[in-house]
Amino acid sequence: MNFSSVQSCPHSQFCSGCQFLGQSLQQQKDFKIKKLSSALTQIGLCPTAIEFISPGDFALRDRMDFVFENNQWGMYSSSLKKIVDLNSCGQLSDELHSFYLEFRKIKWPIRKGSFRLRTGLQGLRGAWLDFSNHDVKNLLEQETHLRELMSLGCVEIGQKAKTLVDRGGKLKLAEPSLQAWFETRFQEKNFPLLGSIASFTQPSRKANLFLGKLLEQHYAEKKFKKTIEFGAGIGNLSLIFLDASEKFMTLEFDTQASVALKENLKHAGQCEKVEIQVDDFQRRQSFNWQDCDFL
Repeated sequence: MNFSSVQSCPHSQFCSGCQFLGQSLQQQKDFKIKKLSSALTQIGLCPTAIEFISPGDFALRDRMDFVFENNQWGMYSSSLKKIVDLNSCGQLSDELHSFYLEFRKIKWPIRKGSFRLRTGLQGLRGAWLDFSNHDVKNLLEQETHLRELMSLGCVEIGQKAKTLVDRGGKLKLAEPSLQAWFETRFQEKNFPLLGSIASFTQPSRKANLFLGKLLEQHYAEKKFKKTIEFGAGIGNLSLIFLDASEKFMTLEFDTQASVALKENLKHAGQCEKVEIQVDDFQRRQSFNWQDCDFL
């Protein structure tokens, strides 16, 4: 289910999901190059010729965030004050699009909420639901709709990404469970990243690996005495730059993300090399950034 051009999306007049629908690929390239060049110039840098590289036009997303309101699934309209019901999207990978169509068959007894669908490595499927506490309580007691969803894949609920499990025939919320939902590059190989469905990642594994390979090539011969990474998340870029750094410090404010980061570093055999600080580093600086040579 791929659209052949930006003009062919049936939701292009209303959906707010894509900013450049209606513009040719060349127009989009020209705009983005001009925008980046202007931003670099404003901070005193003189950009050389900027090359525009893309992994593809459509069917890249393995993660989607949509809204449910008044029995409509989709995104808020760019021109109307309501949800645009999206029964298809050309940006979804084939696996995610198939999952989305099955997910839409569930008739949720709630007025409003949001959800994330994600497909991962080796056929993983998962959904994260962000509903009101009242709706979550009712769904757990009623069970039917949540069991329908569990038959499609893993389920996480709420801001703490609690995992939905069956214990003795009763649905319960357990601690978050880390699985291989994403992947990055490490030592010139694709490397699975553990995380939750609710973890922030880039929306596309394919585009992320494409970017990772470019970074590997660019920094292959570089060596840094100390690297500090701001907002490490679950370690997507951390692992790419590890081999180029003698010492490595990551700064992350999200406790859940830092748990996944530690697990990913452990699987990579790099725990001893990385110092992890979990704090609001934007407000409190408990580190000396002046003694590092790569930020």
